[in-house]
Amino acid sequence: MRKLLFFSRVAFICNACFLVTLLFHYIPGLPNNGISSTFIIMGRLLSIAITSILIIAYIIVLLTSKTLFKYVPAWLVLTNFLFFVLQFIFLI
Repeated sequence: MRKLLFFSRVAFICNACFLVTLLFHYIPGLPNNGISSTFIIMGRLLSIAITSILIIAYIIVLLTSKTLFKYVPAWLVLTNFLFFVLQFIFLI
C-alpha cells in the first residue's frame, strides 16, 4: 500500500501541473522554454494517465478491503478524484 500512497502523491503533483497548464492559456507571451514544456507534458499527458489509473486502483482497493483511508489520507483521495472529474470535463 505504500506504492499507492506514492502514486497518489505523484498524481497530486501532476494535477498541480495540470492547473498550471490551464493558467498558461490566460498568460500572454510565455517564453517557449523547457520549464513550460515540462509543465505541459506533466499537466496534459501524465496527469490524465496517472489519475485515471489511480482512480481505478482506489476503486479496486475499496471493493476488496475498504481500508483505503488507512493508507492514503482522505484529503488526497478526494483531491485526486476532483481533479479526475475536472480532467474528464476538459477532455469532453
